[in-house]
Amino acid sequence: MLTEQRYEKILGLLEQKDSVTVMELKKLLGISDSTVRRDLAALDKAGKLVKVFGGAVRMGSDAAQKSSSAEQEHGCCWDEKRRIGKYAAGLLETGDVIYMDAGTTVGCMIDFLTVREITVVTNDIEHAKRLTDLGYRTVLTGGELKGGIVAGTDAVECVKRYAFTKGFFGTAGISCEAGFTARDSVEAAVKKAAFSRCPARYVMGDHTKLEHTGEASFGALEEGILLTDEDTGEELDDYTKVWRIN
Repeated sequence: MLTEQRYEKILGLLEQKDSVTVMELKKLLGISDSTVRRDLAALDKAGKLVKVFGGAVRMGSDAAQKSSSAEQEHGCCWDEKRRIGKYAAGLLETGDVIYMDAGTTVGCMIDFLTVREITVVTNDIEHAKRLTDLGYRTVLTGGELKGGIVAGTDAVECVKRYAFTKGFFGTAGISCEAGFTARDSVEAAVKKAAFSRCPARYVMGDHTKLEHTGEASFGALEEGILLTDEDTGEELDDYTKVWRIN
């Protein structure tokens, strides 16, 4: 199939359903993952669609606007986030039951997953879609929809039912005083509930998170293992559970 024909089919599918995944396009067009991603990147550059994690969304859609905000959030440290995500994916073992928190850095894990026999619980809708497309056993928490994540009392009660082996958490801020923080108390409640159910707690945050403190704490620094990048300053050197990924 010619490149222009693939472009036409991709854009036609987006007109029908607003969003598509790499897996859908791979099956529909009979091409490789890398070719799908190149096509989406080219169409994104041409302003025909918006490329997102694991697929694309139609220009002008609500999802496209949310994606634009996410791009602004992670754009300046994308390489660092990818390295952290790759390292975190390498920590998984067969039989793991993991909590995968919302956020762009945690989402980077998905591209590097190799262990198949795991169960993933998440409150991030985009994570759940991508994991399901890849064939992973995935549980999306119940609760109130808040942007692209699920939060509220029902989400808290859902994660309390699980005995996780590992948890991977995003963070809005990192500080010696406040610990790991979330953007607001609603998100923090879900994070804190899942945090308490994980014997191994990995918090994934690049060096820019040291510049911010979120509204509510979900854990102290000594309670988790921070996976960060090599540009993290000396502020955290008194904490032994800081793993810098280069």
